Amino acid sequence: MSLWTADEIAQATGGKVVGDWLYMASDNEDQTIYRSNLLSGHVEELLHIPKPAGDLEIEGIAMRQNANGSLDMYVELIVDPDRSDHSPSNPNLHVNLYHYQLAAAVPEPQSYALLLAGLGLLGAVRRRAASQRG
Repeated sequence: MSLWTADEIAQATGGKVVGDWLYMASDNEDQTIYRSNLLSGHVEELLHIPKPAGDLEIEGIAMRQNANGSLDMYVELIVDPDRSDHSPSNPNLHVNLYHYQLAAAVPEPQSYALLLAGLGLLGAVRRRAASQRG
């Protein structure tokens, strides 16, 4: 588990909630994407955005959950290769859009234990019903 530093919290550019998770972009030196479990408070560092030459600023993220449980994450990065302080008159100022697909969550071991217990219970009920009939 990693903890956010005060600098990373101050530079968070936004967040999106998907299920029990809050996905956040930090406009820190490493251009980091984090996620935090809203139930447990657990924080994970997911990835670092590529750093093109010049000044950079993560402008925001967008999330979309797919039918198979995976997530599409889009990250908007403003790039100022001339370090013009994001001047609108700079013809080289541009936006990079990054797309990441995050795999579907793997069930926790407790989920498997519950599934196995349920299947065992169904098997026992079937055996008992079969023994009472015959």
